[in-house]
Order: sequence, then structure tokens, then C-alpha cells
Amino acid sequence: MQLDRRRFLHLSGLTALQLAVLGCRSAPVARPPASPGPLGPLVSRPDALLDLPAGFSCVRLQRAGTDRLDDGRPVPGCLDGMACFAAADGTWVLLRNHEIGDDAWVDEYKYTGQAKIVTWGPDDRPVDPRMHGGVSRLVLDPAALRLALSGDAAARPLKGAHMALTGTECNCAGGRLPEGWVSCEETDTAGHGYPFLVSPDAASPPRRLESWGRLRREGIAVHGGCVYMTEDHESACFYRFRPADAADLFGPGVLEVLCLPGRTLTHRKGERLLPMDFVSEVEWRPVPEPQAATTPCREQVPAAARFHRTEGVAADAAGVWFVASLGGPRGKGQLFRLEPGASGAPDRLRMVLQVEDPAVLAMPDNLCLAPWGDLLLCEDNYVSDDVVTAQHLRGLMPDGTLYDLARNPQNRPIRPGEAPGDEFTGACFSPDGRVLFVNLQGDRDETLAITGPWPKAR
Repeated sequence: MQLDRRRFLHLSGLTALQLAVLGCRSAPVARPPASPGPLGPLVSRPDALLDLPAGFSCVRLQRAGTDRLDDGRPVPGCLDGMACFAAADGTWVLLRNHEIGDDAWVDEYKYTGQAKIVTWGPDDRPVDPRMHGGVSRLVLDPAALRLALSGDAAARPLKGAHMALTGTECNCAGGRLPEGWVSCEETDTAGHGYPFLVSPDAASPPRRLESWGRLRREGIAVHGGCVYMTEDHESACFYRFRPADAADLFGPGVLEVLCLPGRTLTHRKGERLLPMDFVSEVEWRPVPEPQAATTPCREQVPAAARFHRTEGVAADAAGVWFVASLGGPRGKGQLFRLEPGASGAPDRLRMVLQVEDPAVLAMPDNLCLAPWGDLLLCEDNYVSDDVVTAQHLRGLMPDGTLYDLARNPQNRPIRPGEAPGDEFTGACFSPDGRVLFVNLQGDRDETLAITGPWPKAR
């Protein structure tokens, strides 16, 4: 997602997906959802936090502005990317981004009051005291969380909450590594635009990862010893970082940008620049000045492929998924898959899906791989219309079928044309794969936990 919002895919007509859609399996012809999918239809209940399938439950863990951190300050808002880790003492640690800029940003966007953007205090060591973005650390009791999700109103799953990173700018998405959560600054303001490694261990300080370059970075995923990165910009690139030492992702290396031979543009609204069965070999070219002291990284390689906002990114055993959230003829999203070549063969890029019917999926943003093998897509629609009337969390099955996992029932825009309720952000699973954590970013600004009869791993 991006700061100036508050706020895929008509599957009929797609050709056979000649790729391993998830894992290493081939997929048959994609099709529009003829059934509610593996979870069943969504059920609307009065005063429900979310519309969920039957048998599922949801609890609120925190609400920004009204709930408090351990030091008494209000929980900052603009909740975005997250990851969950198992701690040595049996607790779960949820690391959560706050997509906030400086005071001018707060004044411009008026994100529900000053109380929700005070992310650092006298005991913190902000990276930049002008900035209010960062990462909070929530410590959860798994047993108490299970009780709460089973309906025990007295259960208290949240054991503690404090800031783990402060004074950064617009921490949007990121990526989970064994070492911790990589929180990305979605900006290329001077001195910012870096990823930060935040440890689940409160005793370990955050680490700025300068070798990956300075850019308007949205998210990261690791595959085959390389770091793949997206960029939230209307003329975005798709990057990879190749470390000099494959055993050290955080050391020196080469930042490269994806190029498509004979093509730069992948999107022009109102035109079908890419066919549904688009596939191409790719080239990787080095970014001459990764620290972007004079020129943004995306402008340094003229032959680089251009996408309309590369945002969510996730890796599985066979490749890397990423979305262009405003790409395609409707400007409602494209889903791509990078398939790294084996034994020296060139990498290939496929367009898996692009939006033709936004009633089925519209403007996917954050991505998450589910334990049972599906790809989850968080919607971030900027505007309401006759078709797009709510924000959804959708699932994509290996056979190409889309289904609904959750819907935000509070979907009335504040003014005509505004977003249909708060967007979904930060979807991630607990270490045991039984609890799905997700945020609603916007007016509600809250972190939720969901559980239920999840499908079995395929």
C-alpha cells in the first residue's frame, strides 16, 4: 500500500497456467470461483469484527489510539506488515509495522489524531527524530489466545507491547527471515529508504541493511540465496540482491534490476499490454549507484521493466510471487511469478493473473503463503463503486480458483468514492500455523487474530 490512500481478475478466458502455481505443482486452467472454496461462504453476523466462514472466530488484539503500550503511550496507528515468531519462553512475538511519516505527513493525512502517531519517547533511540514510523513488538500467550478465540472473554492473550524500532519513515511491508522481521521504509527521502532487521528478541537492537540499496522498498522475499524486492511507485522496478557470500545475506553484494528483452512497460490503463499467457526470459542488470545519492535506483537503468506499484511479494519452493497492484487494463492488479532458471538457464517471468472483473479480486497488495499451500492476497481498494463494495482477504488455490477468506463488514466510505472500508494488511500465521494475524488499516486501525477449521496441507 501507499501513503496517499485510505482508503484481480476475471479468470474466465485465462489460458492454462503453465507453471507451478504453488510449490512445484502444475496447475490446470484457471477458472472463476464456482464454489465458495475450501472454507465455505462468508457469514455475516451482527457486530462481527470480520465476516468469516462458518466455524471461524476472530478476536481483537489491539486498537491503535485507544489501547496502550507498556509505557502508557497510545498504540501508534497505520498498522501494516507483520511477522510472528516463537520465543524461547513459549510465547509468540508479533512484529508489526507502522506506516507513518513525519509531522508534515501527519498534518496532511490527519490519521485520526496526534495520539496515534507518537511512536517514540524519551527512553527510545529513534533512527531519525523527525520521523514517526517504526515497528512495535507484541508478546502473546498462545494458550490464552486459544482461549480467547474459543470465546473466553476473560482470557488475556497480550502479555506486553512496546516499540522495537522508532524514528523510521513509512514502514510499509517487509519480509520474514529466520533472523527476524525485515521492515522496509517505503520512501526514498534522503537518509531513508532502507530495510531494517528487527529481532524478535527485545535485547537485540535493530540493524539497518545498507548493502541492499536505498529505494522506495515495499517488501522482500528470499529464494535461492538472493533477496527479491518490490517498490511501491507508479513506475516501479523489481529488484534482486545477490550477496557476495551466499551464507551472508546482509553483507556486500550486487543490487540488480529485472529487465524484459524488447520491453519496458508492463502496464497502461485501458490497454492490454500483456497477453494473459505472457511469459518472457528476463535479464538482470546491475544498479550503478545502489545508495541513490543523486538518482533513484529505478531511474538508473533505462531498460528496466516498469510495473504499476510492485507491492506484495512471497517466495515458495519453486519461485517468487509479486503483484503490481494497479497494473492491467483495468488498473486493478496483476500477479506475476518469477521462475529462477536451473543449471544456468535464464530466469523466466510469467503473468499469472490480471484483473478483468474486480468483483472477483481487486487491487491485491500484501501477499502471504498459507500453511495449506494457497496464496493469500490482501485487498487495498482506494475507491468504492458498484462492483467494489468491500475489502476482502482472498485465497488463490493451486488450480487457479479464488475464494473469500474474510471481509471487512464496516465498508461504508466516509465520502462517496473513497475506499470501501479499511484495507487488510500484514497477513501472517502463528508458528503452529493455526492462527492468522491481520490488520485493518484506516479508521479502525486494529490487529486481529483468526482461527478455524483451516484446510489440510495439499
